[in-house]
Amino acid sequence: MLIKLQLNEIATNWDNLYQVISMSLPADESGSRSVNMLNSIMLGNLDVWLLSSDKRALAIGTTTIMIDTIDGERNLVIYSLTGLAPISDDDYKNAFSSLSKFAKAQQCKKIVAYTDNKRLIDMASKLGGDTKTVMISLEV
Repeated sequence: MLIKLQLNEIATNWDNLYQVISMSLPADESGSRSVNMLNSIMLGNLDVWLLSSDKRALAIGTTTIMIDTIDGERNLVIYSLTGLAPISDDDYKNAFSSLSKFAKAQQCKKIVAYTDNKRLIDMASKLGGDTKTVMISLEV
Protein backbone atom coordinates (compact mmCIF):
# COMPACT_ATOMS: atom_id res chain seq x y z
CA MET A 1 0.00 0.00 0.00
CA LEU A 2 1.31 3.42 -0.96
CA ILE A 3 0.52 6.16 1.54
CA LYS A 4 1.19 9.88 1.12
CA LEU A 5 2.42 11.06 4.51
CA GLN A 6 0.73 14.02 6.12
CA LEU A 7 2.64 17.17 7.10
CA ASN A 8 2.32 16.52 10.84
CA GLU A 9 3.68 12.96 10.41
CA ILE A 10 6.60 14.28 8.39
CA ALA A 11 7.44 17.14 10.77
CA THR A 12 7.28 14.85 13.82
CA ASN A 13 9.54 12.21 12.23
CA TRP A 14 11.68 14.37 9.95
CA ASP A 15 15.11 13.44 11.36
CA ASN A 16 14.46 9.71 10.88
CA LEU A 17 12.74 10.20 7.53
CA TYR A 18 15.57 12.35 6.21
CA GLN A 19 18.14 9.75 7.25
CA VAL A 20 16.32 7.18 5.10
CA ILE A 21 15.60 9.55 2.19
CA SER A 22 19.22 10.74 2.01
CA MET A 23 20.43 7.15 1.51
CA SER A 24 19.20 7.31 -2.09
CA LEU A 25 20.63 10.73 -2.91
CA PRO A 26 24.13 11.96 -3.76
CA ALA A 27 26.20 13.40 -0.93
CA ASP A 28 24.90 16.70 0.41
CA GLU A 29 27.87 18.95 -0.30
CA SER A 30 26.04 22.11 0.76
CA GLY A 31 24.89 20.74 4.10
CA SER A 32 21.50 22.39 3.61
CA ARG A 33 19.52 19.67 1.81
CA SER A 34 17.59 18.57 4.90
CA VAL A 35 16.32 22.09 5.61
CA ASN A 36 15.61 22.74 1.92
CA MET A 37 13.68 19.50 1.56
CA LEU A 38 11.64 20.11 4.69
CA ASN A 39 10.82 23.65 3.49
CA SER A 40 9.73 22.24 0.11
CA ILE A 41 7.54 19.69 1.86
CA MET A 42 5.92 22.30 4.09
CA LEU A 43 5.26 24.52 1.05
CA GLY A 44 3.61 21.60 -0.76
CA ASN A 45 6.31 21.30 -3.43
CA LEU A 46 7.61 17.87 -2.35
CA ASP A 47 5.56 14.89 -1.17
CA VAL A 48 6.75 11.99 0.99
CA TRP A 49 5.39 8.49 0.42
CA LEU A 50 5.52 5.27 2.43
CA LEU A 51 5.24 1.91 0.69
CA SER A 52 4.16 -0.81 3.09
CA SER A 53 2.90 -4.36 3.04
CA ASP A 54 1.50 -6.33 5.96
CA LYS A 55 2.23 -3.38 8.31
CA ARG A 56 5.90 -3.51 7.29
CA ALA A 57 7.66 -0.51 5.74
CA LEU A 58 9.14 -1.42 2.36
CA ALA A 59 10.28 1.96 1.00
CA ILE A 60 10.22 5.71 1.48
CA GLY A 61 10.03 7.95 -1.56
CA THR A 62 9.62 11.59 -2.46
CA THR A 63 8.00 13.18 -5.49
CA THR A 64 7.70 16.64 -6.96
CA ILE A 65 5.90 18.07 -9.96
CA MET A 66 8.15 19.47 -12.67
CA ILE A 67 6.67 21.82 -15.25
CA ASP A 68 8.41 22.19 -18.61
CA THR A 69 8.29 25.95 -19.18
CA ILE A 70 8.56 25.53 -22.97
CA ASP A 71 5.63 23.20 -23.67
CA GLY A 72 3.84 23.39 -20.33
CA GLU A 73 4.00 19.62 -19.75
CA ARG A 74 3.63 18.58 -16.12
CA ASN A 75 5.45 15.47 -14.96
CA LEU A 76 5.59 13.78 -11.58
CA VAL A 77 9.26 13.28 -10.74
CA ILE A 78 10.33 10.59 -8.32
CA TYR A 79 13.00 12.60 -6.54
CA SER A 80 14.12 9.82 -4.21
CA LEU A 81 13.27 6.20 -3.48
CA THR A 82 14.90 4.24 -0.68
CA GLY A 83 14.15 0.56 -0.25
CA LEU A 84 13.92 -0.73 3.31
CA ALA A 85 13.01 -4.36 2.53
CA PRO A 86 12.57 -6.53 -0.56
CA ILE A 87 9.70 -5.30 -2.73
CA SER A 88 7.62 -7.78 -4.73
CA ASP A 89 6.55 -7.17 -8.31
CA ASP A 90 2.94 -6.88 -7.08
CA ASP A 91 3.91 -4.22 -4.53
CA TYR A 92 5.72 -2.26 -7.28
CA LYS A 93 2.70 -2.55 -9.59
CA ASN A 94 0.27 -1.44 -6.87
CA ALA A 95 2.52 1.47 -5.88
CA PHE A 96 2.83 2.57 -9.51
CA SER A 97 -0.94 2.35 -9.94
CA SER A 98 -1.50 4.56 -6.87
CA LEU A 99 1.20 7.01 -7.95
CA SER A 100 -0.27 7.11 -11.45
CA LYS A 101 -3.71 8.01 -10.08
CA PHE A 102 -2.12 10.78 -8.01
CA ALA A 103 -0.20 12.07 -11.04
CA LYS A 104 -3.34 12.12 -13.19
CA ALA A 105 -5.19 14.04 -10.48
CA GLN A 106 -2.36 16.59 -10.61
CA GLN A 107 -2.71 16.87 -14.43
CA CYS A 108 0.69 15.24 -15.00
CA LYS A 109 1.48 13.56 -18.30
CA LYS A 110 4.18 11.16 -17.07
CA ILE A 111 5.95 9.79 -14.05
CA VAL A 112 9.70 10.19 -14.49
CA ALA A 113 12.72 9.15 -12.47
CA TYR A 114 16.49 9.17 -12.72
CA THR A 115 18.15 5.96 -11.57
CA ASP A 116 20.92 3.48 -12.15
CA ASN A 117 19.17 0.80 -10.08
CA LYS A 118 18.71 -2.24 -12.32
CA ARG A 119 15.69 -3.57 -10.39
CA LEU A 120 13.85 -0.25 -10.77
CA ILE A 121 14.74 -0.04 -14.45
CA ASP A 122 13.50 -3.61 -15.03
CA MET A 123 10.23 -2.91 -13.17
CA ALA A 124 9.66 0.30 -15.11
CA SER A 125 10.16 -1.64 -18.33
CA LYS A 126 7.72 -4.36 -17.21
CA LEU A 127 5.17 -1.62 -16.47
CA GLY A 128 5.52 -0.24 -20.00
CA GLY A 129 7.92 2.58 -19.23
CA ASP A 130 10.53 3.99 -21.62
CA THR A 131 13.86 2.90 -20.16
CA LYS A 132 15.98 3.62 -23.24
CA THR A 133 16.37 7.34 -22.58
CA VAL A 134 19.65 8.16 -20.87
CA MET A 135 20.16 11.08 -18.53
CA ILE A 136 23.59 12.63 -19.04
CA SER A 137 25.26 14.54 -16.22
CA LEU A 138 28.45 16.58 -16.60
CA GLU A 139 30.13 18.46 -13.78
CA VAL A 140 30.76 22.15 -14.46
